[in-house]
Amino acid sequence: MKNKMEDMAKTMLPTKEFNRELDHHIDFVKKTMIGSKSFQPMLILKTAKGNTLPCMFDSLADTSEGRAKQMEDVGRKIVEVTHKNKDVVVMAMFMSEVWYAMGSKDKENPLPPEVTLPLKDSPVKAEGISIAGTTVDGRQNMSVLPIMRAKDGTPMIVEAKIETSYCDDTDKNDGSVNYIMRGFWRGYLMKLMGK
Repeated sequence: MKNKMEDMAKTMLPTKEFNRELDHHIDFVKKTMIGSKSFQPMLILKTAKGNTLPCMFDSLADTSEGRAKQMEDVGRKIVEVTHKNKDVVVMAMFMSEVWYAMGSKDKENPLPPEVTLPLKDSPVKAEGISIAGTTVDGRQNMSVLPIMRAKDGTPMIVEAKIETSYCDDTDKNDGSVNYIMRGFWRGYLMKLMGK
């Protein structure tokens, strides 16, 4: 059953197209940030019929658990919209300002001690915009666009430090879907299945 769903999802949204969506949203964020003081969190959904459904957030909960719950609620509500059109969501792309810390790519010592601190206490934390995509079958891609603030507070994207992780069809899905997006899919799929 799981393999059948994965094959069906890849037919509805091939991996190349999924990665193109990430690139499209990176460009969208760059253009949106010009002259802005902040970035409004948003969830962009793509359906099997090619429709795009934007969901804007005035604010997000303070905790990951709270944000996952917000996404779960959105997932349940979106079923009503897609059901009317006999359509289904195949991709969700979440964009939001974030604090992050990058670890080393050294497998023997992947995280320096300052990165293992709670992020709010880490001296190496940086500000950025996260663009995280997931598909109904669990494929993921992500980019973090580092930002610096000008003296007036206007954010500027640091092009040279953009980190992007594309989905690769040869990767095996390990089920480690972004925690917040897992909330969206949980709400969406449970409502879709009538639970």
